[in-house]
Amino acid sequence: MRKPSEQFRLAILCSLERLSSTGLKFTRAEVVGGARFPDGAPVGRSTLYRKDKLGAFVHADLLRLLDESVPSKDIGKSAPRRSDESEMVELRTENTYLLDRVVTLEQERVALESTVRRAAAIERLLEVEKYVLAKLLSDLDPELILSRRTVSDFERKYEGRQELGDAMVIIDEWASSMK
Repeated sequence: MRKPSEQFRLAILCSLERLSSTGLKFTRAEVVGGARFPDGAPVGRSTLYRKDKLGAFVHADLLRLLDESVPSKDIGKSAPRRSDESEMVELRTENTYLLDRVVTLEQERVALESTVRRAAAIERLLEVEKYVLAKLLSDLDPELILSRRTVSDFERKYEGRQELGDAMVIIDEWASSMK
């Protein structure tokens, strides 16, 4: 059994060969439209233009082959053919879908950034509370090594920052309320 990408490639190549053998002019859309999987199912038009995570076309070699094989169109002033109009409608629909997807992803990104900021703020708050408790324990019993280590780690991490000042205010308020 072949992989789906190999089946897709084979279907496109067979369709291209069929159209080339007629000797008539054809378009890329006709090549894709005539491509069928071994079970007779048509291939998806957008599959040819699918991109990987880096933004490169997955089927770049097929696109190059089609560019070389499809006869160039004579640009004239005639009205677009019906298949071109339906392809434009399909492209507009796909464009609308992709724009909606981009907007959705942007909203999700903003929500995730907000969650990360909240989590970081909660983490700092918990570190301050841990410091306050460790400082109070260290003041009550200077022999507690873990408390002294927690205090020194916090003071080193937040030296000259707002968190250390906030923690000292809390400790002073707590100490004054205990007296």
